[in-house]
Amino acid sequence: MPKDSEEEIRRRAYDIWIREGSPAGRDREHWERASEELRAVACQPPALAEMSMEELGQQPDAVLKKLQTGP
Repeated sequence: MPKDSEEEIRRRAYDIWIREGSPAGRDREHWERASEELRAVACQPPALAEMSMEELGQQPDAVLKKLQTGP
């Protein structure tokens, strides 16, 4: 895995961890979810793919719904 991708996943997993109240013992789950979310975003139209991680983190449910239904 490229270093940039690993760092993006790490940041996204951290955001998920914080958003969920910093639970212990769920690091693997958060890493996998972050990786999945980033892969999904990379496969989307440019408008969605160009959203910042901050924007994605603020509206994760809306973004995931949009990913599932398309533009």
